Amino acid sequence: RSLVTGEPMSFNPIPTHDWTHARDFASGVMTCIDNVDILTKLADNVVNIGTGTAFTNEDILIRLEVIADRVVKFTNDYKEPPHHSPLWVADNTLLKSLGWEQQVTLEEGLRETYAFYKERYK
Repeated sequence: RSLVTGEPMSFNPIPTHDWTHARDFASGVMTCIDNVDILTKLADNVVNIGTGTAFTNEDILIRLEVIADRVVKFTNDYKEPPHHSPLWVADNTLLKSLGWEQQVTLEEGLRETYAFYKERYK
């Protein structure tokens, strides 16, 4: 939103996350549902849904600035809540063994998200 409105945002560039598009997440859920018989037979049947690739918040911001052809204004006063982990990346080994594959690239997802916000806040 800040890229569209020009409003400064509170930002922490350090945390690292697995940025997974909603369509890929839904596809992961459907993969689990389609393979429920296999999963119920496993001793450890926890399935992590995600790309398995880590990107820092700064990585994402830089990509969004390129997409928007605009530099975001931000402050460095963001404080992570104590229950947040600075590293969230899915071990998607089990999910991939069930046939799941990422369909939406990070760039495609960021472009779609920016277009949504650009339309919403124009």
